[in-house]
Amino acid sequence: MTGVQTCALPIWEHHEQLGNELHGLLQKYGDPTKDPGIMAKGMSWLKTNARLAVDDSDHVCADLITEGCNMGVKTIQKHCNQYSAADPCAKEKARELMRIEENLADNMKAFL
Repeated sequence: MTGVQTCALPIWEHHEQLGNELHGLLQKYGDPTKDPGIMAKGMSWLKTNARLAVDDSDHVCADLITEGCNMGVKTIQKHCNQYSAADPCAKEKARELMRIEENLADNMKAFL
């Protein structure tokens, strides 16, 4: 296991657990979960795999993870601002997710 994997695994597990909780909240309120569009998924896959094909070092992996974390925090914050009257539980889960993303990005700094 690489340094990035060792560092990211516990955070990823927490992220996955929170994702399951969030899916439950969405179902509770009758809002279907939505996957990213096929073009977004395809472009992300292409970019990630192209970069890793050239160099799969911890540096590149950490850079990709950091970019993803930053995009995630930005998107979540936009939604928090847009839905300021949202359920307090949902807002707390969003803040928790942002903390997880920020923590992971901070942990990746050593590998950049």
